[in-house]
Amino acid sequence: MKFLLNLSIFKFYIISVLVSSYTVPDATVEIIKPKGFRLSLPNENGISEVSFNVKINQRINLYQPGDFAAIIKERTNDVWAFDNINTIVKPGDEINYWVHVRFGNGKNLREVGIVPVTSKSVEILNFCPEKSQECAASSDKLECKLSATTVGGKQVCKDELIFEDNFETLDWTKWSREIRIPQSSDDGQFVMFLDKPKNCHVKNGQLHIIPSLSSEVLGKDVKRIRNGEYNLGAQCTAILDKSQECRKKAQFYQILPPVVSARINTKHSFSFRYGRVEVKAKLPKGDWLFPLMLLEPLENYYGVKNYMSGQIRIAFNRGNNILLDGNYTDISNKWIFGGVVMSNLEKYRNQFLRGTKIDLDLSADFHIYSLTWMEDQFILAIDGKVYSQNFIVDFSKWMEKIHGQTRVTSKMAPFDKEFYLAFGVAAGGHSDFPDYCKSGIDRISKPWKNGDPKAELFFWKDVDSWSKTWVSDASGLHIDYVRVYAL
Repeated sequence: MKFLLNLSIFKFYIISVLVSSYTVPDATVEIIKPKGFRLSLPNENGISEVSFNVKINQRINLYQPGDFAAIIKERTNDVWAFDNINTIVKPGDEINYWVHVRFGNGKNLREVGIVPVTSKSVEILNFCPEKSQECAASSDKLECKLSATTVGGKQVCKDELIFEDNFETLDWTKWSREIRIPQSSDDGQFVMFLDKPKNCHVKNGQLHIIPSLSSEVLGKDVKRIRNGEYNLGAQCTAILDKSQECRKKAQFYQILPPVVSARINTKHSFSFRYGRVEVKAKLPKGDWLFPLMLLEPLENYYGVKNYMSGQIRIAFNRGNNILLDGNYTDISNKWIFGGVVMSNLEKYRNQFLRGTKIDLDLSADFHIYSLTWMEDQFILAIDGKVYSQNFIVDFSKWMEKIHGQTRVTSKMAPFDKEFYLAFGVAAGGHSDFPDYCKSGIDRISKPWKNGDPKAELFFWKDVDSWSKTWVSDASGLHIDYVRVYAL
């Protein structure tokens, strides 16, 4: 009897030592082919249950609900594994998680961790183990609960990944080049969009759109910008007016565009209505530059001029490192905006854009910009942090106020039709930089006035000032990936 008592005490002692010495190790990530990932902890004697809460490329705090969660009550081989077979991950992504481990006699341990997906992450086949919770979720998904999202006019399944590009190459089956001079557009940006590899290319798995001076295209004769002509010919992809977008002749105060840039879109391959867009990008830095990260209307159902059919901005900021408006309010590149455009008039332009001050150099690092477009609202976020949760507007009333348009089909009009993706970089223009704003340490006044016929000329005359702030790749828009999900 004494021997059995001593043995029980010894066993209790061993278990107590094991419990007190166990610490939760870092999780391991493996890529599941053709789609998904496995997050796992190695087995240790004493583990009876493991729970994961997971976010991809977004930080997560202890006890914060994840985008994915699972309770694993039985191990697979020698690991406690959470298998997600619905979400694509790739090298460069980060799996952010917190884990709850039940160990020994009721001891609970919780840890927060980050594990990167790298090219060395082991790949495993989607064998879909019988006891995987994701298998059950996948089986349910086969039933396809229809979403409010449409693609090409057809409803799709809830939470479905409906578009993705990781830019391993520049896939021209997805994207179309825009080759045009946007002088017929309502913003009249001071650029021409051309098909030049220098301005638009893929390198190291990223899309790079970088503006340059048009002198590199027009030639060494600096006077040509004042007296030359540029004709895009048959390759022109005019959107509104071929007579203006395909050819320009410089005369009097009208000059050729001083900046060459690029713009690509999915107009002929992918359009959708309602969904969540995620873009991992670095934004351009340089005076009077701004990124084009847009959703554009597919059919211009409500009209063409002055944004009657709307424009949705996934993310927007001004490239000036220091920029103050006429009231000395900061509007520099430390702010990020998103929302919609319904007019080129300044008093309406800012009515529907929402912003937040970041105090980060958004050209230095990649951030994830997301826009959720719903049947009754927009939600905007950066790196998972929402900065406009309840952007709810009866847009149809503004359609009547701004455009006199009463032929609408819902309160979301014009944002109740399908839109397509468009990305590029622009400079200047007549709508996005308010008059009387001042740039730089020396508080240099904006060199042109919005709506002035000579605006582009005055912008170009200040080229020595603004061009020196365009520093190589930092002046470009760099995109790591684009993903669109159904609601």
